[in-house]
Amino acid sequence: MVIAANNTALNFIQCHKALFNAYNAMKPGGRIILAAPLPEGLGGTGFRRYLEMGDAEAVAAALRRQPDINGQTALSTLEKAAHATMLTGLEDNDVRLLGSQKAASMKEAIERACKYFDKRGICQPTCYIMPNAGNTVPVQSL
Repeated sequence: MVIAANNTALNFIQCHKALFNAYNAMKPGGRIILAAPLPEGLGGTGFRRYLEMGDAEAVAAALRRQPDINGQTALSTLEKAAHATMLTGLEDNDVRLLGSQKAASMKEAIERACKYFDKRGICQPTCYIMPNAGNTVPVQSL
């Protein structure tokens, strides 16, 4: 489990790097808890347009026709956010567009993650904490 925070990002586009870094720190089959207030929402209509395509395959097809940084960010988000529970001020609809889920508290998010692990027979998951996830690049030790 990775507990990541990005309290300085004003919108999700700015927060994407925190999700990206947390995903890279996550063990296969793990979960991410991402705490980010995001008072300005998703961060733009171009990004939203790609998210509204509904899935990563549709976004990838659109990007093959016309490369776009908003689409690349959306594609990365759709591939990673499904592993995350968010503590955020984003509207519920926007969290669903990201492909994620929302929790009302850290306690609720941790309980969800623990239930997820329990169902998979993982009794003592490891936890990696990234208080400044947008600026923390995880590396694996040898």
